[in-house]
Amino acid sequence: MAIKFTFPLLPRLNCAYHSNNASAKPILDDFISSINVVNMNNVFKHQTIAIRRNYKLKLPDSIIAASALTENMSFITSDKGFRRITELDFILYAPSI
Repeated sequence: MAIKFTFPLLPRLNCAYHSNNASAKPILDDFISSINVVNMNNVFKHQTIAIRRNYKLKLPDSIIAASALTENMSFITSDKGFRRITELDFILYAPSI
């Protein structure tokens, strides 16, 4: 089963910006080109505003959470702060060291 990645534009651009490792760049470029970008329609905008108001999140975090909600997708992150957004299908990523 293939895994589908969906991101709003902001984290996608941020990911591309931080790709300073020359050997990882081709892999990251392939990954970024395969990402589905969420369109910012009215439902998405209203969801972003509601999350920001209800949970007092910063705008980038509100956009990220709204993308998962409007696309009806699970949300995987290592940021425990998103746990308080009860509407999210939240999955905490805890990398093993």
